[in-house]
Amino acid sequence: MALNTPRRDDNGAALPRGGYLIVAGSGFDNAEDVINELADWKRACGHHVEVEMNETNGVTIMRDFVRPAFEEWDPPLEHICLLGTWSNPGTPGGSQWGDVFYGFLEGGNDHISEVSVCRLSASGANQAETVIGRVLGYQAAPYTEEPDWFECAGACEYQVNQTTDAVEYTIRWIAEAERRAGFNNTRLYIYDGDRNGSPDQWIRNGVNIFFVRGCYYAANCPENTFYPMVFTMGGGHVEQNLDMMWNVGSPNRLQGPSAASASGHVQNTTTANVLIGAFAKGLLVDKLPLGWARTFAVSMLDYADVCDRSFDWYQREFRVYGEPGQLVWCGEPDEIDVIHPREISPGTNRLDIMVDDPAIEAGVANALVTLTRPGELLCWRVTDVNGGCTLPIDPDLEGEVRLTVTGDNILPYAVDIEVAGQPLFLGTDEVLIDDEEGGNGNGILNPGETVSLSVSVRNFGDSNTARNVTGTVHSTSSWVLVEENALDFGNIDPESSVTANDHVEITIDPSTPQSADLGLYIDLRMQDDRWLSNLDLEFAAPQPVLLDIAGDAVVDVGQSNLSLALINTGEVESREITARLLSESWEITVIDNESTFDAIEPGSEDTVTARPFRINVSSMAVRGLRVPMRLLLYAEESNRPDTIRFELQVEEPIDDGPVGPDDYGYTCFDNTDDDWVQAPAYDWIEIAPAENWDYRGSALEGDRHSNFVHETELPFTFRYYGKEFNRVSIAENGFLAFGNGLEDLGQYENSPLDRCFNGSFGMIAPFWDDLRSGNDNDRNIYTCYAEDEGVFIVEWYNSRLVNGGDDFSFQVILFDPEEHPTVTRDGEILFQYRDEPYLHRGGLPSYCSVGICSPEGRIGINYCADNEYHPAAAPLAARRAILFTTALRFQPGKLYGYVTDVETEQPIENAIVFTEHGFATTTDEDGFWKINKAPGDLRFDITAARHGYNDSTFTDTIVAINDSLQIDFALLHPEIEPSSRHLMTRLDPDLTVNLPFSIRNNGNGPLDWSLRREMPDNAHLDPWQLRHEYQVGQSVNDSRIEGLVFIDSLFYVTGANRRGMENGPDLIYILNHEGELVDSLPQPEVLDGSFGMRDLAWDGNLIWGSGC
Repeated sequence: MALNTPRRDDNGAALPRGGYLIVAGSGFDNAEDVINELADWKRACGHHVEVEMNETNGVTIMRDFVRPAFEEWDPPLEHICLLGTWSNPGTPGGSQWGDVFYGFLEGGNDHISEVSVCRLSASGANQAETVIGRVLGYQAAPYTEEPDWFECAGACEYQVNQTTDAVEYTIRWIAEAERRAGFNNTRLYIYDGDRNGSPDQWIRNGVNIFFVRGCYYAANCPENTFYPMVFTMGGGHVEQNLDMMWNVGSPNRLQGPSAASASGHVQNTTTANVLIGAFAKGLLVDKLPLGWARTFAVSMLDYADVCDRSFDWYQREFRVYGEPGQLVWCGEPDEIDVIHPREISPGTNRLDIMVDDPAIEAGVANALVTLTRPGELLCWRVTDVNGGCTLPIDPDLEGEVRLTVTGDNILPYAVDIEVAGQPLFLGTDEVLIDDEEGGNGNGILNPGETVSLSVSVRNFGDSNTARNVTGTVHSTSSWVLVEENALDFGNIDPESSVTANDHVEITIDPSTPQSADLGLYIDLRMQDDRWLSNLDLEFAAPQPVLLDIAGDAVVDVGQSNLSLALINTGEVESREITARLLSESWEITVIDNESTFDAIEPGSEDTVTARPFRINVSSMAVRGLRVPMRLLLYAEESNRPDTIRFELQVEEPIDDGPVGPDDYGYTCFDNTDDDWVQAPAYDWIEIAPAENWDYRGSALEGDRHSNFVHETELPFTFRYYGKEFNRVSIAENGFLAFGNGLEDLGQYENSPLDRCFNGSFGMIAPFWDDLRSGNDNDRNIYTCYAEDEGVFIVEWYNSRLVNGGDDFSFQVILFDPEEHPTVTRDGEILFQYRDEPYLHRGGLPSYCSVGICSPEGRIGINYCADNEYHPAAAPLAARRAILFTTALRFQPGKLYGYVTDVETEQPIENAIVFTEHGFATTTDEDGFWKINKAPGDLRFDITAARHGYNDSTFTDTIVAINDSLQIDFALLHPEIEPSSRHLMTRLDPDLTVNLPFSIRNNGNGPLDWSLRREMPDNAHLDPWQLRHEYQVGQSVNDSRIEGLVFIDSLFYVTGANRRGMENGPDLIYILNHEGELVDSLPQPEVLDGSFGMRDLAWDGNLIWGSGC
C-alpha cells in the first residue's frame, strides 16, 4: 500500500530503509544513553538515524530539523519519533496534540502526511528509559522463555456509551483479521457487564496485541516480560486512560505497553469505527509500521464525510504513543542460526554470513544483515535465496562492532564481535592496475578495458609465518571476466607483505555501469586453512539514467514514435550506446526496437530523435493503464546490457472505458463500454418465485435477524484472486464473502472496496449498505444454480434501505470457471440491477459501496463509494450490468507468415504487420513475421503495410486458442511518374496562368495522390505566420534582447546585459540564418538610458536604432 510517497524520485539506494529522526524535548540530557540505544537499534534495522536534543519549539524543530531532513536526506526521511510530553517538544500546528502536523511537508489538503510521526510520551529521563526499554523489549529482545504470548491477539467491545451493531461488527472483523494475520490464539470479547474474559485477563496471561472499541485502559501489566500493543478508540474521554496505562513501571521494573492509542473527547460512532478498523487493517493486513498505519487510519476519515467536526480536530484527537517504525509480531517468530566469525582480525575486508532456519533446515532469504557500532551503521546486505551474504568492511576497523540480523517474522539475532589480533591472518594488502596496453593508462578500472593486476597479500598476524600460500582471483559479477587467476605467494612473515610474481588479467564489459559491484576477491589457501579477501579497486564508468520520456510518458492507442532522453550521472564519458526497447506486457508492442545514443559526457544528456523507437498500443488496452517497459543499453562490443525500467501510460482514463485492472488482473466493464468486446449486456435472470421466473430460486435458510449472514455451499469450485472456494457467505447488507466462518461479519457501515476494512474478506459487493431484505414472497434473498448456463445466481429481491426509500432488486451472477474459462482460471462476476437503486440512506456513510476485494483484503476494485465513482464507471441505474473479469489476460494463438512483392516475389523487409486490436510486428530480411500472442477465438482484421506499397488486409480472421495460423501477404505497389518535377513561371498581379501537369502510375497497385501549392522558402505562408523560432537569448548568453532587423541573410540583434561585463558596452549581435552567433559590435555610446538601443530599422543603406 502506497500512502504518500516522497516527491523526490531517488530510491535511497544507499540504505535499505528510510531516514529516521528522533527529537527529544528539554530535560532529557540524563537519558541520552538510552536514546542512543534506541537510535542504534534503528540503525541496526537499516535506517539512517539522527538525534536532536533539547528543543521545545515545534516551529523551530520544523524549520531547523524536519524540513531539511525531508528535502536533503538520502535515503529520504521516513519516520519522526518525538520523545517527551505533549508540550515538550511542542507541535507546529499550534495544538496540544498536533504531532501529525510534523508530517505535512508538501502542502495541499490531502490529509496524508509525507512521513510517519509517533510520540514516546515521557516526562523525564527515568520515564524515557522506561518507555524505550519497553519498545526495545518488544522489538529487539522479546520475551521468548514462554512464547505463547506471541500467538495471542484480542478484539474487544467494551463499555461503549451508545453501542450499535456496527461497533460489534467492527470488533469481530478485527478479530478475524488477527486470525488471518497469523495469530493462533485470537480472543473476542463483547462487553456484557462481566469483566471475566476481558482484556485484563489477556494481559495477565500474556497477549501480543489487542484492540478495544470503548473506554478501557490496561492495568496490572506483568513486569519484565512482554510489552503488548494496546489500541483503544471511542467511548468517551479515553485519552486519560491512555496516560494511565502508559505511565507505569520504572527502568528497573519495566511494565506496560510498547505502543498504545486512544481518542480524545467523545467521537461519533462511525468515526471511531473507521479509525480503529483502518488502524487494524494497516497493522494486520497491510503489515505497515505503527506510524504509517496511523497515517492510513486518519486518511480514511476523508471517506464519506464521517467527521461531525473538522478533519483536523479528529486527526489531532487520535493519539498514538509508540515508536513509528514498530511492526507487529504476527505469531511466534522463527529462531534462526547465524554462521559468522566470532572475531575479526585487523585487515579483514569482508565478512561472510549465512542465515539458516533450523526448523526447515534451509537458508533464510531476504534477511537484513547489518554491522553497526555506536552512532554508525557501517554496512549492510540482504541474504540471497540460500541465506548467504557478504558484508564489505573497512580493513582498518578497530574495537567492537555489532552484527544484527532481522527480517519478516524472524527473531532478531544480535552479537558483538571484537576486532582483535590473531597469530596468523591473511588478507589483501595492495592491488596495482596496469592498463597501459588494454586500457587508457589512467590507473583506474573503466568499462571495456582488459587490465593486468599485481596483487600483494599481507600476513596481519602477529606471530606465525604463513607458508606456501597460494591464491586464486574470482568475481561474483557477470560484468567481469577473470583469466590467468592462479597466484603463488610463497611464505609470508608476520606483519609482512608479499607480491605474487604472476599477474591476473581481467576484462570489464564495455556496458558496465557506475553502479555495478565488480565483486572481485581472492581465495587464499595454506594447506587446510582458507581466507577470502576482497580486491577493492577504483572504478569509474558511465551511468546512463532515463531523464525524459516524450509526452510525459503518456502514449496513444495505435502506432507512434517514442523519444527517450538519457543523462550520464557517472564519472566518465559513455561510448556510443545501442538501445533496445522491450515491452513487458501485451498492451504495447515495440515495432522498431533499436536506436542509438551518441557518446555522453558526465552530466550531459542525449535524446533519441533522429531514429526514435516505434511502438504500437493495443486498442484493447485499458485507458490509464501503466505498462512496464525495459530499455537495454549496450555499449560498443558488448553483449551484456545495462537495464533501465520505466512505465508508459496508455492515454488518460476515459468515461466510457473499463475500470482497472487491479494488481491481480481483475478489470471491471459496464454495459456502457460499447467499444469493448468484454462489455456485458444487461440480461436479467429472474429467480424470485413471485415473479415470472427464468429459474426458480430458493430463499436463504437460517435465522433471519437484521444484518444476517448465511453461509452456503457453491455448486462448483469458484476461483477468485487465484484461490479456490467451495463456500460463500451471503449478507443481507448487499455483499458476498468467500470462505468459511464469516457468518459473524455482517457490517453495514461500508468502506471503499480497494481499501476494504470492517466488512468481510474476499468480498463481492453489488450494493454494500444497511439493507432490509425480509423473509417472505414480497421481499427476500434467493439463490439458484442454473446448471445449463453454468452460473450461480444470488438475488436481493425488493430490498430496501433501513431508513426508507423505494424497493429495488439486484443480483450477483458467478460464472463456473469450467464452463466459462479465462486464462487465469478465475471466475467472472456479473452485477445486475433490475431497478434504479435508492442511494441515500441518511446515516453515515450516506451511500453504498460497490466493487470487489481480494480474500486477504489488500487489493480490489472500487467501482463507487460515498456516491463518488471511478472516472470510467457509469452511475448505478436500472438495467445496469457490471462485469468483473480477468479476460483481458486473453488465451493466445500464434500468427505468422511472409510478406513479398507480388511482382518480383522477393521478400519485403521492415514491413509492418498489425491486427486491428493493436498487435504488431515487423518482417525480417526474409520477409518473415510472427505475432506469438494474438487473442485466440476472437475475429479480427490483419494488415501488412510498407512505405511505397499498397496495404493488404485479411478480414474476419480467427486463430484458435493455443493454435497457429499462417497468413502470407503479397503487396502491390504504385510507381509515380510526374510529367514535371519543377513548375516555374512569372505571375503578374491579377493574372492567371495555367501550367500543364500530369501523373502516370507505372506500378501494379492503385495510387492515391493529391496536389498542394507551395513556394520556395515558404513564401506561400501568410506574412505573420510563424516559420522558424530562434532562442536568441540563449545563443548569445544575453537575457535582455531588445531590437532586431534582418538584412542579407543575417540577423542584427541588440542586447543590454553586456554579457556579464560590468560597465561594459551594450552590444549588437550578428547571427546567421540558423540563429548562430557570428560576430558582435558595441552599440554607439550617444544614447541615454540604461539599456541601449530598444528598436532597430533598415532603410536599405543604414541601420537605425532608438533608445530611451
